[in-house]
Amino acid sequence: MSRKQFIRVCLAVLLLLALLTFAAIAGIRLLSPREVALTMQNDAVAALFETDGNAPEPQTVTDGDYTVTLLGVASAERLVDYFNVETKEPHSYAVLCVGRTDGAPVTPEEGASFLFLPLISGYEPTRLAPFTMTIGRSAVYLDGLMYTLVDMIDLTPFADRALWLLLMQSSFPTADVVTIDANGDPVYTDGYTGTHARFRLPVDPAKADAQKAAELLRQIGLE
Repeated sequence: MSRKQFIRVCLAVLLLLALLTFAAIAGIRLLSPREVALTMQNDAVAALFETDGNAPEPQTVTDGDYTVTLLGVASAERLVDYFNVETKEPHSYAVLCVGRTDGAPVTPEEGASFLFLPLISGYEPTRLAPFTMTIGRSAVYLDGLMYTLVDMIDLTPFADRALWLLLMQSSFPTADVVTIDANGDPVYTDGYTGTHARFRLPVDPAKADAQKAAELLRQIGLE
């Protein structure tokens, strides 16, 4: 076998392995939001996603090394929060899945590098500390994927506005990572080189509550 033939065979094998890896990833059935919550032994949130899931179709974004899927969003009162304490105020919950595009397993170290940030259209992300709107986050690693449950302040009062959930590889939403466009919606800056995954959260505008929204905005320092 000549050198050129050997190189061609090697390239063909590498291509076949890549295709097989992609097929294996595509063949994995992602867990539902309810199954994720049950895996985390959070029965209350699991039950919530049986009755109040607001994402009939998962939203998926592939960017660079990662594929991120928003599996579901729901809200309710008096559930167990991230700190395993019964909540007195309503919370919102988002369930996402993160996988590597090369088929390698996502490690806990990688998972810890991600910041999941809920945002309200019209407000500068830099005015929000990471845990202003996010109460906590739990993660579980299965089949090489990271499933995460993001526990947030109640978003339903803002349902008449555009609500977003962004993934970023940054400790804080600094001005060199994320800003807003002319419509007030959050966008990544040109200088940000980490993973881009932006999701418009599904909400029912009929659930908006202007008075409660104003109260929450005051509590988190936006008004």
